[in-house]
Amino acid sequence: MKSLKSGRCRVGTNGSIISAATVTAEATGNFVGPPPAQMTFELSRPAINSEAIVVGDLVAGSSPPRYEFLWLVRQEKGRWQIKLRGYRSNTVGFKIDKRKQIVEVVNSWAGAPKGSAGGGTFCDDLVRYIYGFVGLTLSAPPSPDETESVTNLWSATNTAAEDTQQGSIVFYQFPNDTRWRHAGVNTGGQIVDQNCGLEHDRVDSLTIGQHSTDHPDLLVPAPGRYVPPSYHSTTELQNLDDE
Repeated sequence: MKSLKSGRCRVGTNGSIISAATVTAEATGNFVGPPPAQMTFELSRPAINSEAIVVGDLVAGSSPPRYEFLWLVRQEKGRWQIKLRGYRSNTVGFKIDKRKQIVEVVNSWAGAPKGSAGGGTFCDDLVRYIYGFVGLTLSAPPSPDETESVTNLWSATNTAAEDTQQGSIVFYQFPNDTRWRHAGVNTGGQIVDQNCGLEHDRVDSLTIGQHSTDHPDLLVPAPGRYVPPSYHSTTELQNLDDE
């Protein structure tokens, strides 16, 4: 037997995305007798000594026999290894791309009205929801004071260096300001945010561009408007990059 892996993602809207990996095994030799109806996959994440057992079903009519299991990985993280139980097989590794998951989910929110599902009303609510939805830890308590709530979010990233990769959180402040005023998620070319209680919107440029006619503060540079943003993410997300 040889074990393989291919990935796919089912896409919904407003946070209903389901991320899954198709775990596949295919026979390289002949079975003695008919192939079994099921095959057990052993999955392990060596970095944290975590294990999972899943059972794949024989794909009807496949020749050579092939077994597949659709493993939901929305809340799973890191680099995994796959092998078969009870059969000689190679060990195959694959990585769950958490940044890609963030982008897939946050893009589904663009244009959604405020308060949709778990997305909340304000900019930081959306960021908290997106990170939590894909299983990332973001201990950032919200606050009735939106500016304080955004500041709490920035403190929870715990990273001194900027992270401009997709999936990072984008923070804005006014010139000569000491407090963070606004936040969104970087998709790697656009920013999607909750437009201060109005709508989930896109910013076409990472540093300059029209945000919305209802909220022109993201037009930069301009007096009294946000300066170019700062990009950060959690230590957990950056550690997953290296796993």
